[in-house]
Amino acid sequence: MKWLDSLLAGCLPLVPNPLLRTMSGRYLAGESRGEAIHHARHLATTGYRITFDLLGEEIENSSQADDALEEYQSLLVDLSASELEINLSIKPSQFGMGIDWNEGVERASQLGDEAADAGGFLRWEMEGSETVDPTLDGFKILRNRFGGKVGCVLQSMLHRTANDARGLLAENGTLNVRLVKGVYVEPPEIAFVDSEAITASYLETLEILLEGGAWVGVATHDPVITGALQTLLASHPEYEERCEVQMLLGVQESLRVKIREAGIPVRVYLPYGSAWRAYVLRRLRQNPRLAGLAFQGMFGARERLKA
Repeated sequence: MKWLDSLLAGCLPLVPNPLLRTMSGRYLAGESRGEAIHHARHLATTGYRITFDLLGEEIENSSQADDALEEYQSLLVDLSASELEINLSIKPSQFGMGIDWNEGVERASQLGDEAADAGGFLRWEMEGSETVDPTLDGFKILRNRFGGKVGCVLQSMLHRTANDARGLLAENGTLNVRLVKGVYVEPPEIAFVDSEAITASYLETLEILLEGGAWVGVATHDPVITGALQTLLASHPEYEERCEVQMLLGVQESLRVKIREAGIPVRVYLPYGSAWRAYVLRRLRQNPRLAGLAFQGMFGARERLKA
């Protein structure tokens, strides 16, 4: 019931941490690096690719950005020792881009050097619309330095996204893009607000990127988009080596099983860290249905994951 889901989502800020942590456990890989790696091992053995995402953004000072870099560096060392895939997702604001753009990009470059040396990959994420230009400027520097070892994110809800995709394709070098719908609340002057228009923009941008030779992470929990992707791959099998579906931990688990069984690689994003409360509240507000599922999960009604 949508009204009940919305009611639960609206009450979430009042929920104490222990209860909220219980409700949201399915969407988190843990508060510690060790817990996240444990989750990753299980998912890897059941056929999934993994990305690690340290929670926390919009930091208030440079020391917090340094702490985020140090945690990712420690994660990289542990992943190398455990022989798990090194695939890291970092947020520009978490690395201090909003405080000092140059220092933020330099931190990302430092981590990129270490990840590249270890044979890993770095995803430079996208945040609100006001940060798109500086984020893409930062990505240009990282792309020139690391080539296909670094990727960016584009949000189909923004009017500009198809043109941004064309602009990135026009530049020299390998292009790796994670394509999302977008979760930020944006004004209608710059963003589509109708879900059908956002989906149409997504599919248009997806075709632009694949036709242009980019590697695309099709980040979605929408069966309309995954169905369109399967149709596109059936008519263009040459795209198969340049795409995968990417999904968040705990969301649409039955769909991700179907996608993997259809022969399309699936990557699961593993969010972890002490800043979990802000992440959970944001995700559940954005999708009230998840609040209802989280509540049900407290009583054992969680979707079962088919290995």
